[in-house]
This record gives sequence, structure tokens and C-alpha cells, in this order.
Amino acid sequence: MTLRKADALYQNGDQAGAKKLLVKWLDAHEEKTLPIVLYHGIIPQANDPALALPTNVSVATLESQLRALKEAGYVSITAQQAVDWFKGVADLPKKPILITFDDARLDSLENADPLLEQYGFNAVMFAPIHNVAGNLPGFANWKELAAYQANGRWEVQAHGDKGHTYVQMDQAGRKGLFLPNRMWNEAEKRMETQAEWEDRVRADHLGSKE
Repeated sequence: MTLRKADALYQNGDQAGAKKLLVKWLDAHEEKTLPIVLYHGIIPQANDPALALPTNVSVATLESQLRALKEAGYVSITAQQAVDWFKGVADLPKKPILITFDDARLDSLENADPLLEQYGFNAVMFAPIHNVAGNLPGFANWKELAAYQANGRWEVQAHGDKGHTYVQMDQAGRKGLFLPNRMWNEAEKRMETQAEWEDRVRADHLGSKE
């Protein structure tokens, strides 16, 4: 709710009020929280229609947010550091931030990388195997992901395999996303069982990590 209130203030022009609200909350929970930010598409053109989608932000917006984090003294951490902290086997820096990106989008890698270098941050890219292995337009392939990871600013983690694809949900042919929906088994003319659905989701997750 604090984030929603801060966003509402910011969108209505009260940037100082939004910052005050967030800083107050973070100061009160400084020893107990790990802020995590998530990005999808990073769009270079300020008038690009793609910015109408809430999952996309402009390069200018990303730059202003990374600059604000740097000025506030935040230190970016890796996914492994976060895991170790959650397990209670390691501490975090005084002001940690986990910067994450979804989907292995090339616009994120290409446009965010110079800004990460400029402000001394690292980030985690969660890569869906279906996008990467399929050499889909607009998404990084294995070679490109490896090159970005090699520069030391990017860490690649699993984001599932077929989670962004669609499956048939009923005999009428309606489609739904792979993970949350049980599938129609056309060969046996029946719905997937709960156990079959759980096995399919589990296999997708474990297979992507492997």
C-alpha cells in the first residue's frame, strides 16, 4: 500500500511527497528489508507507443531511477547474495538493492547495460528458455546472454521455459497461459488432472534451471 500511495503521489506531480513516504518507510525497516526492482522493456525513444504498456519504461526513466538509487547510497547485490541472506547464512550491505529484469529482452540488455556501467550497478536477467532457445526476434540468444554475463554486470537466472506460451484449456479450443491453466488432453478427450498439472509446472521450472 505504501508503494501504491507513493506512486499515486508521484503520478500526480508530488515527487517530494512520494520520496518522503518511501524514505520514511525504508528508514523504519532498514534492517529488515531487501528492496527489489523489476523491469521488462527499456525503450530508447521517448515517444514510442510501446511506452503505453506498463511493463515498459524509457531509457530516461531508468537513468533517473538508477541515479537516484546511487545518490541515496544503495548497493546492488546478486541473486546468490539474496538467497544467502534469506537462508540466514550471510549479511547484506547497509543499503542493498536487487535490480532485476524479466524475459531476456534485447532492448533491456542493450539499453540498460551502459547505465549499469555508468552507475556501478549489477543486475539479474531472468531468462525464459523458450524465448532464448527459440531465437525469437527481440530476445537474446544464448551467445548474447553469455556475452552480457561475461562483462560482470549481468547475472542470468531461470525464468521458466514455456511460461509465456499458451495451451488449449478446453475441448472448444480456448487458449490460456501455460503455467496457471490445466490443459485439455485432446488424445484422451479429457482435462489434465491436478497431479499432471503440478508435474508439468514442476518439470518446466526444474528444466529451465538445469
